[in-house]
Amino acid sequence: MARVLGRLRIPTAIPRFAVLGSLFCLLACDDAQGQVACTVPDAIRTRVDGPPPPEEWYETRWVAGDEGSAVPLGAGHIRYSDRNPWIDRPPGEEDWLRRVELPLSSAPGEPASAWITQGWVLPGEGDPVALARADQVETGYEEWSLIVLEAEPGWLRVRYAGDIAGSGWVPECALDEGPVLLDYFPWSEWLTSDAISPLFFRADAPDDLFTSPAEGADRAPIGAEYHLEPLEVRGSWMRVRVSEPSDYCEFDIEAETREGWVRWYDATAGPRVWYYTRGC
Repeated sequence: MARVLGRLRIPTAIPRFAVLGSLFCLLACDDAQGQVACTVPDAIRTRVDGPPPPEEWYETRWVAGDEGSAVPLGAGHIRYSDRNPWIDRPPGEEDWLRRVELPLSSAPGEPASAWITQGWVLPGEGDPVALARADQVETGYEEWSLIVLEAEPGWLRVRYAGDIAGSGWVPECALDEGPVLLDYFPWSEWLTSDAISPLFFRADAPDDLFTSPAEGADRAPIGAEYHLEPLEVRGSWMRVRVSEPSDYCEFDIEAETREGWVRWYDATAGPRVWYYTRGC
């Protein structure tokens, strides 16, 4: 345990739950008597015989609109960490898709049965499958993230292809042990941070604004032109300030504001709200 702890990076600025999750993972690895690995073994890397997958145009899943709003976004996302040295941050950072390495287990605490390495997903048996950006989601300007469908202490169920079928459990310690550092952000933390733009509903039609976080509370409709500023999260409810019409990136609009609660999270689709990942 001391050997592993000696390798744990504790940066000055770290996402909430990151240290706690790493400690849970270290305990899980210790309980499994070394069967759960935080890194991809050399023997697995050698199975990739040849160049990385061919380059592709930048494309990620669109998660807004009546069709896109059904795409399950789970509990949060994994993205390229700001803790990586600047010298290791290529323009667009898109090549971390080819450098990320993660072990994948069928259940928390189980040994890895598949791996992500060198731009490929390697199953226990069978041919490698390319890890495609088109299966991921954009969380910043041409910055993509792996979706975390579920989170348990020390473990994250990561979607690497499709909606749900192409997924595996990653020990959270693996986010600190691979060639690139990764960070996990729950949606409740990410969507209330100052790092993103105002929110809107993923579905085309906005939801109602409730006076309190309860289905039976009084409600009023939100107009077609609006944006939401998050104020706090309470379970599947979010207290917001609504601006109507939206004056985001506009200088000649006088918006009226009101506060209330909206249902921001759904057990199947994940967050029901989203943001402008490319700004104005």
